[in-house]
Amino acid sequence: MAQIFIPGTANPNDVVAPATFSAGVYYQANGKIIDRPHGQYANKVIPWDNGSNRILAVRIPMGAYRQEWGDPGETEVEVPADTLRPENILSGKSILGVPGSVVPRRYASGTAWSASSSTRAFSTATGGTANLYYIQVSGLGFNPKYITLTGNGSSGSIFTNYYWGSFGFGSSSDNTTEWFTIAQYSTFTSSSVTSYKIKNNDLITNGGFIMPVATTSSTYADYFSWRAYTDE
Repeated sequence: MAQIFIPGTANPNDVVAPATFSAGVYYQANGKIIDRPHGQYANKVIPWDNGSNRILAVRIPMGAYRQEWGDPGETEVEVPADTLRPENILSGKSILGVPGSVVPRRYASGTAWSASSSTRAFSTATGGTANLYYIQVSGLGFNPKYITLTGNGSSGSIFTNYYWGSFGFGSSSDNTTEWFTIAQYSTFTSSSVTSYKIKNNDLITNGGFIMPVATTSSTYADYFSWRAYTDE
């Protein structure tokens, strides 16, 4: 019996299952292409550089994607992306259309010496001025928005005073934008809290800061630990 030859060029790999077809030497043959519904998960996602652009290649299961989904003439596959969220992306940047919300915080810390022979006039919260010993830090690479200081003051060779100060913290708008507050505790005197105007007194400099630490030569601190950072 002679073989029947039916005009056509299709083969099983050209036809979506479970449809059958007849073409060439195939008669009522079964198609082999898997009919894929929308919402299939991608096999993998591969980022790479094509020489001029960063490309995201999405590898999907072989098959026919004929079910319309979304806009007319479109369908979709899905890529798990639980970490693709604004809180994981820098503010001002976006990834695949997701805008970032993370404000970078730059941070620096160290120690600084408060020289006992040099003072500077600082504006006080009461409208006056005070000549205070201070520390000066430069080379941060950013303008700090928040600064904290701690240090042990000395009287002669005996450490007796403890200082802490903060700029950028507080319950009122003045505390958060204007004032540097120092709390001092001494074994010889009672504790005290004093605020000095910082922000509008050119003490937050380009890449550094100047901060008051003590009022008298007998209570200045040899070394202060400082931390400075910004979220802008």
